[in-house]
Formats: sequence, C-alpha cells, structure tokens
Amino acid sequence: MSDRSDGVDQVLEWVRTVDFPQPVQWGVIEAEILSKPAPDLDPPMGPRPIFGLPVYLLGALLYAFPVLGFIALIFRSNASIGDSDSWASAVFLAFLIALAVPFITFQIWNGCGRRRRLMDPIVTAISGTSTAGAFILLQWGGVDLGGSLLVLLALAAAVANLGFLVLWIFGSRPARPATPRSARPQSREDLNYNNVRAQAIEILLKRGVVNESDIDISSMLNMPIGSWRQLDA
Repeated sequence: MSDRSDGVDQVLEWVRTVDFPQPVQWGVIEAEILSKPAPDLDPPMGPRPIFGLPVYLLGALLYAFPVLGFIALIFRSNASIGDSDSWASAVFLAFLIALAVPFITFQIWNGCGRRRRLMDPIVTAISGTSTAGAFILLQWGGVDLGGSLLVLLALAAAVANLGFLVLWIFGSRPARPATPRSARPQSREDLNYNNVRAQAIEILLKRGVVNESDIDISSMLNMPIGSWRQLDA
C-alpha cells in the first residue's frame, strides 16, 4: 500500500475514533485531511458535471406533472377531451406524482441543511396552485374525470404542498453565499482531497456526530480546498 493510501486510511480512522467536541470544528478536520498527501485515485472521485443535465431534466419533468394534470382538467372542463379511462388514468398518475413533489422537495431542502433557496418555494407554489386548482375544478367546476378518489388525491397534494411551504417559511436557515464555479475543486489533487472530505462527512453522519439537517453537504463539497475553517465562524 502506498504512502498516499496509508495517509488517507490514517485520516479516516482518526475521523472514526476521535471524540469530537460540539460544535464540530470543520477547519480542524480539513487541516488533518490536508496534512497527508492527496490520495492518488484513478479516476479522481468528485462531481461529474456530465450527470447534471439528466438529473435536471428529470427534476423538471417531475415538477411538470402537477401542471400537466391541471391543464388536462381545464381541457376536460371545456369538453376538449373525452371521459375516457386512459385520460382518467393519466390525470390520476399526474396527481399521484404531484403528491410526492412536496416530500421530494422536503428531502432536498433537508439534505441542503434547510438553507433558504428560492427554487423550493417556487416549485412548491406551482405544484400547490395546480393541485388546489384541480381540486376546485373537480369539486365545484363540473369536472367528473377520475371520480372521488382523484378529488381526495388533489386535495392531499394541495395540503402537502401548503404544509411544506409553511415549513420552509418558518424553518429555513439563511442561504450560504454560493461558491463561484471557478473556485470549486477542479484540479486532480483538489478532487482527490474533496473525495476524502466527502468520506469524512459520511463517517461523521453515520457516527451521529453531526446531523444531515444541520449541514449543507453540497455547499461544503463545493467550497475551495482549505476553506472549511470558514464554517466555524
């Protein structure tokens, strides 16, 4: 085993066994990581931008379902679409996914340290407005597509979106300034050090030393190498 690998193992064993004071001093942890040679990984493990586009497209499709379902009901109210089983199934699926939207958004928000991000209330408001509008059309707008189960599903989705919006308003922390892309880990050495930082965070989460809701993992791994001491201010 190389000296580089030995150094990484020593650091991670230190992270696994040390009794860290509270709050955790991230600058101390990073200093320990940087005290060893950067691990020589091939290929280096770090953010892969090529995977970003499919994830964003999948997210856009997910958040589009409540809107598409609402639009379908508007067309149904104008008799532009028929009362067919295929249409009823499609709209039911759209609002079943709409019910999942606030829970998925909550997981993302919680995983980012409950930081105040503008995107969260925007997508929640769009989903909530669409599902609330669908409930109104189904309950009082003369739209009979899907039956009473769809009415309950639209209502549940609207309430869930409203619940998350209230939680976001009163439970969010101030947003951290975004790290400029040019300052994020990019070199091979930085990406390798960043991989060790990610492993250290994972160990601390498993140990229960820190809680996922108390840190912004994505932001921490985007910070320049050597800058974690700023988290202790």
